[in-house]
Amino acid sequence: MRHSAVENEVALFEAFPLIPLEPTGLVWLLAQDGPPPMNPFVSFAPFILIAVMAYFLFIVPQRNKERRFQQMIDGLKQHDRVVTNGGIHGVITAIQRESGEITLRVDEATGAKIQVSMWAIDSVPKKEDDSKAKSSGDKK
Repeated sequence: MRHSAVENEVALFEAFPLIPLEPTGLVWLLAQDGPPPMNPFVSFAPFILIAVMAYFLFIVPQRNKERRFQQMIDGLKQHDRVVTNGGIHGVITAIQRESGEITLRVDEATGAKIQVSMWAIDSVPKKEDDSKAKSSGDKK
């Protein structure tokens, strides 16, 4: 007697019941409707939160840094001591704001001068730093 393929599957299922068919089983759970639809705002809330955090962690500090740099550049004048981002210390002898260049005297003895871009200025040492450097240099 030949069994059909369906009868073989039923016999196999009865011999090895992997998924119970009572209402608490996996089949019953899969047959149920899913959870009610969520509010779209709730599903996008983590992305909005990440964007706000990125704004305050990256964009705001960068804007503040650019603003402070622009204020420093606007406040430069002749005879100010400056340090370039390459580490060169010098005194401003001329400022060409239209072309964005500054002429620095880098050696007091020979009067050697170099010309750098305004964006290359890294800092303007405070006056008290200059006086400390002079007083420590006099003690040597």
